[in-house]
Amino acid sequence: MGRTGENITCSEGVQEEMRILPDFRDFVTKSVMRYMLGDWGEIDPGDAEHNRKNPQAAIGAYTYNGEIRIYIKGEYLATRVFLPEEY
Repeated sequence: MGRTGENITCSEGVQEEMRILPDFRDFVTKSVMRYMLGDWGEIDPGDAEHNRKNPQAAIGAYTYNGEIRIYIKGEYLATRVFLPEEY
């Protein structure tokens, strides 16, 4: 399932949270690893079905300490990490 050679980018909001919260960067890194392995986190069944059919355009959702939700989305040969309000 893993996709290699991709460009992984983080939105401005995610980058700001990484500057503010010391362990948020580790959370993002671990979430990206989970995503690359096909563990899409907290998504609804419809999104899970879409991901199984089209893993190159999969979406994943992960929550940091029950407070900050991030999304990870495959977009062509790139993977984007962003906050819900940045979609």
